[in-house]
Amino acid sequence: MKALKVLRIVVPALLLVSASTMAGVVGSAHDITTGSFDNAANTTGQVCVYCHTPHRSVGSTNGPLWNHAVSTVSTYSMYTSPTIDATIAGAPGAESLACLTCHDGTVAIDNISNSPGDQITSPWTPGAAMSGYALIGTVTAGDLDLTNDHPIGLTYDVALVGADGGLEAVATVEATALELFSGQLECATCHDVHDDTNAAFLRITDTASQICTTCHLK
Repeated sequence: MKALKVLRIVVPALLLVSASTMAGVVGSAHDITTGSFDNAANTTGQVCVYCHTPHRSVGSTNGPLWNHAVSTVSTYSMYTSPTIDATIAGAPGAESLACLTCHDGTVAIDNISNSPGDQITSPWTPGAAMSGYALIGTVTAGDLDLTNDHPIGLTYDVALVGADGGLEAVATVEATALELFSGQLECATCHDVHDDTNAAFLRITDTASQICTTCHLK
């Protein structure tokens, strides 16, 4: 009886979380059905399918039940600077690669593993990727140039904070809406793809540069 009562509490709570996440995507720039992108909208009414599927996922580490084709990029030119104290990985982490499957411009929006049963009817086809404002970096001969973008794949740890002298403590950052992934700063550190409360899906508003000063002591 006690277990049944727990289920009656937990299940509705999980449904509320799911509904909340969905509400953040519907009608946002990540809702492909709205026609808010460069190409026309599809008419399937499918919202989540461009990233996730309950069956036949691509099995990558980019995200849970990932449905989108992975980037065709083979190498990455990561951010570098003579004044940076951080250790930067040779390639973006999974939490950034998930974003780049669309945002590096090498893969079409509808290049997915498991299409919805009612078929995709938009003009997006493999090879017709996003262009213009939505792109991150520049792809040349299979290499994605990220050297003029905020560094990702960056280790944000006690050693970095001590060496830099101009950064908030790790615990202070982790207590905010920003998220580190096994100590790494990735695209998803500052952006939440399921929540468009702030412009550009930022986890913290950019008003008065608040998202910048969450990490940077200015």
